[in-house]
Amino acid sequence: MGGGAKASPRTWISRERGRKAMTVRFREEPEWEMPFLVDLFLGGPLSYPFEGPGSEVPIRGREAPGGGTALVGHYRARVRETWIIRWLAE
Repeated sequence: MGGGAKASPRTWISRERGRKAMTVRFREEPEWEMPFLVDLFLGGPLSYPFEGPGSEVPIRGREAPGGGTALVGHYRARVRETWIIRWLAE
């Protein structure tokens, strides 16, 4: 059984001297391919990160002092905690 999802993120790219950045924002829920019972229990929590402002992943690269490149990245995702998520985390 194949798992995974297909999503259509929105991407912003900026370039400045010595710096490059890319931000990807996910606002549309992917088409999840999950077994029936998994979708029944996790459908709500899995759709929440894509509601409202969505989830975002910015990645930036800049020239580091003394040569080389420094990569900086972080992500921001909305999470809705439910009993099934708490149970899976234990």
